[in-house]
Parts: sequence; structure tokens; C-alpha cells
Amino acid sequence: MKFLLSKALIVAAVGFPSAALSWGHRGQIVLGEDSIEQSLAEQGFSGEEYNEPENEWGLFSEDVWAEESNDEIWGDDGDDYDTMDWNFPSPPKPPSKLPWDGPRHPPSSPFPPPPHDEPPRSGRPGAPGGDHPKGPGKDRRPGQPGCDCSPRFRFPHPPPHRRPGPPPHHPPGPPPHRRFPCPGHGHKPIYTNKTIYELLSESKYTTKAFEIIKNDEELSDFFKNTKSNITLFVPTDKAFEKFPHHGHNSTDAMSKSKEFIRKAVLYHTSTDAYDTKKLVFTKTIPSGLESQVLGKGNNQRLRISFTPIFGLRVNFLSKIVAGNIFATNGIIHGVDNLIFLPPYAEELVTILPSFFSTSALALTKLEASGALKLPEGPKTFFLPVNSSWRRLGTRINGFLFSRFGEKHLAALLKYHIAQGKVVYSDYVIEEKGDKGKATEEVHYHADLDTLLEDKKLTVDIWRKGPWTKWRINGRIPAIVTDIITRDGVLHIPHDVLIPPNPHRSEKPNVDEPFRVLDEEDEAGEEGDGELTFEDLMERLEPYL
Repeated sequence: MKFLLSKALIVAAVGFPSAALSWGHRGQIVLGEDSIEQSLAEQGFSGEEYNEPENEWGLFSEDVWAEESNDEIWGDDGDDYDTMDWNFPSPPKPPSKLPWDGPRHPPSSPFPPPPHDEPPRSGRPGAPGGDHPKGPGKDRRPGQPGCDCSPRFRFPHPPPHRRPGPPPHHPPGPPPHRRFPCPGHGHKPIYTNKTIYELLSESKYTTKAFEIIKNDEELSDFFKNTKSNITLFVPTDKAFEKFPHHGHNSTDAMSKSKEFIRKAVLYHTSTDAYDTKKLVFTKTIPSGLESQVLGKGNNQRLRISFTPIFGLRVNFLSKIVAGNIFATNGIIHGVDNLIFLPPYAEELVTILPSFFSTSALALTKLEASGALKLPEGPKTFFLPVNSSWRRLGTRINGFLFSRFGEKHLAALLKYHIAQGKVVYSDYVIEEKGDKGKATEEVHYHADLDTLLEDKKLTVDIWRKGPWTKWRINGRIPAIVTDIITRDGVLHIPHDVLIPPNPHRSEKPNVDEPFRVLDEEDEAGEEGDGELTFEDLMERLEPYL
């Protein structure tokens, strides 16, 4: 209404020269002798086009209009500005009992709808207030009819707008986690009354593995035997596709050596039945491959690891993608990679130069010069990674790998190799020819004879559910354990192991296995701080 009145005044002042305007005593605009109706009539406008509801004029005070123009504005019907009734009807009050416990958007409002003579509003259908320039319902007070911003009464929202078009396209194939049911992903175990051989022959995801087993009579009889109870980690067809082709079929090339194939297949099995729940709480399990290096009765081991991110894996690389398929003679687990036969420890460090290039250089150099000769039989290796060697400093490393420090390097490396006893996180082989035993104790302590004369390494292992904690010499933690090798096992210590000082009696502290190591502990020995070149020479001098 203010906009209409201001527009009329501007038109009267600019478009009608006969309308004289002046300022009142309160700074308000006062019309002169000519009225608005006369000015509009002269320009061809009728009075009906400008008429507004009577209650709209109540927004202004009495002194807006001069007394002489009242009769002309209001007509001759006798209605005076001072005697008019300005009491407008108030909106109805809401009911006494409000639906506090009702739905958030009630189907109807307790207030009556707005009058039909009110100008229409643009906006979404059925929403009072519409898209008002100030926002929906912003020209009304909260709680009044037509207001959709009241916290107590909200009008129902229209259905969400969906863009027309075809449904989203999904690539052909079965849905995820359907081809390989695996417990832990919302799937239950599968129980059958068939043997492992029959299940492999009927599956379309193990055709390449079944072709290898079918061509070997001994392997076929092994998986058909109903008296056995084994575990098979079968690679899928996609696992074989990860190997490059050299112009011939990989299965044909592998069939050239039946003995090698038989060992590789047996290394994918375990002599006991392990479901996925049992595998989570184990660190190593025996495979079906007998080891001549570890002694009679001791099969080669398989490393089992589980993390919420990488899942359940065998020997680091092979992830179980299908678990707990029960047959009459065992359990089948599908893996996404082949499980390779473990190499020797000195070969393993050369395969992974990004981690063991320094240790591989030390072994190669000492074996070539004859300063170090590894004995036959089972061994436990504690080989540090490159970052552990760098913590010794450039001066110590420069001396050890020079021709002047060859004897010192040989003595230092002999202290990292234990002969005769193989210690896993949950299994121990005491001597060659003796059958190993599982370590079910919460705390296991072992003294290992190293290649450095009569010096020993002490190992303490604490187990708690699927977690283990290692301490070497009571101080040094092991960052990676149970790396399977053909001649034993390899563990990675946090630091380079330094022989004890012959002039001090050192007793390892194993009372608090799970405490956090401080800076002095990470240096290698309590109270020594950073190892100096002179201290290292003093420790290695008696063994040269």
C-alpha cells in the first residue's frame, strides 16, 4: 500500500502541473487545493482504478491530508475521517489443546484459509505465502494464517522433484559379494555333502585350478579322500590371469614339472580344518607340504594375518574372497592370488630391495669373502630393514661396509641369526628332527643360540587374542613377524641388534610388555642413549 501511495504522489507532482505540493509542519507532504481525484480525472483515470480498501488508509496519521480536502476525498456520504471505525477483525485464536505429540507436518492448519479477495501469490502449489520477495510467509507473523515458518504448525512439503529419464545403468553381472559368500560380509557358511574335488569341478570360478588337479592322479585322490579333514585355499581364475603370458598357456608350462606342481598345490592346503573365525585367532598354520629343511614331521607353515582394512590374508598377498564352503572332507576358501612356495632367507632379501637392500648387501659381501657361511638346518633370522641401518649413522655404516670393517660387519650380522630353533608367534621347533609344538601360553620366553660364538638372543612373546607383542633382548620390539622362509622364519626388529657390552651385566626387563618405549629404549640399550662409534668398536672387539 505504501508503494501505491508513493506512486500516486509522484505522478501527481510530476504529471499534473495543477497539483501544488508543499511541506507540512512535521515534514510531511500536504496536498494543495487540487485533489487527487481531480488530477486523475484530467489525465483520463477513473476513481475506481485508484480505490483501495478503507482499512488500508488507517496506516497514516490525520495530518497527512488537509482538512479542506477531506470532503473531496471521502465524498458527500457524510463519513468523516475522525468518526470512522478503524477496529479491524482479529484472526481467530488457536484451539486451547494443540497437537504437541502429533506429526511434524499436520495435514491441515487450525487457522482458516486466507480470504479469496487477497491477491494471489506465486510459488509452489498449495504452499501459503508462496515465493514472496521476502521469503515464503515472511509478510506474516509466525502463527498467523498463511505462515509456514511457525515451529508449531508446518504445512506438508511437496514430493521431491525427480528428473525424468531412464533408471541408472548397472553393468551386467551378479551383485557384489554374491559370487563368493564370505562370513563377515553378511553371508552364512555353505554346507554341502560333496567332496572338495566335486565342488571344484562344478564351480565356474575354479576351472583352471581344477584342470591342474584333474591332470595329476595323486592330487585327485587326495581331494577325493573322504577320511581326511583339510583346508584348501583355492585360487580363482582371476588369480591365474594376473601372471603374464609368454606365448603359451600357463597351465601347460606348469605341467612340465609335476613334482613342482604337486608341491605348489599342497602348499595351498592345511592338514587341519580352519574356518574363518579360527583363522582370525591364529598366526601360522601347518601346510600340507613337508619340509626337508625343518625336519621330518614339521611341515612348512602358512602365515595368517587379519586387519579390518586388508581383510584375512595368507602369506601377505593372498586375500580370502570366499570363505567357509564346507565339504565332506574339509573346508574351501577362495583366494585372489597364488600362494608361492617360500624362498630361502638370503633369496628373500634380494627379492625385496626396497626393504632389505642393506641386509642383502651385507650377506652377499660376507658370503663372497668367506667371512660368513650359513649352516644348514632350520634358522631364525632377525634382519633389519634399511631404515634401521640408517639410524646407526653414516660414520658407522661407512666403516662397516668398507674393507676395514668387514670383520666387524660379520660379527654384527652373526648376532642376528639363530641356529637350530625356529620360533614363530604361536609355534616353536626346538631342534631339527623334533616335532614342533604350539605355544599356547600368554607369555613365552626363549633363549636362542646365535652364530656369534656363545652369545644368545632372548625372545619374549605375549599373546592376547589375535594380537601378539614381541621383545628381543627385552628392549627391541619386532615390527613385522612370521615371514615364512624355506629354511625357517624371518622377523624384522625395529633396530639393529647390538651385542651386549662385555663390561656390564645386562638383565632384560620383561615385566611390562605393552608399555610405550621411550627414546632411550629405542636406542637399543637402557641408559646408553645414542650408540657411538667407539662404543660399537668396544662391543664387537672381543668377537673378532
